[in-house]
Amino acid sequence: MLPNVCFVTQEVPPIFQNGGAGTATLGYAEELVKSGKFDVSILYTSFSHQDRKEKNATIEFFARKQINLTYLEDVLEAIVGVRDFTSLSAQISTRNFGS
Repeated sequence: MLPNVCFVTQEVPPIFQNGGAGTATLGYAEELVKSGKFDVSILYTSFSHQDRKEKNATIEFFARKQINLTYLEDVLEAIVGVRDFTSLSAQISTRNFGS
């Protein structure tokens, strides 16, 4: 069993096309996979604006690179059942979290 490395980022191509930090993150992830010494994951923390079909295609894109991509919004939906993150923000505010 290989050690795991997880990059936590709000920018990564092809979801976020802007170069810079996201491109570097993907490059590092690909190099770690190529080394054969690590299992690599990326936790994408920004709202993606992708529908389920697009997300699945992006997850497959990364899987072909041997990188496990997880969307934080999907994790939150599975845990707390929230799909609308504007609604989640309102729920947090009314419960005085972050006050």
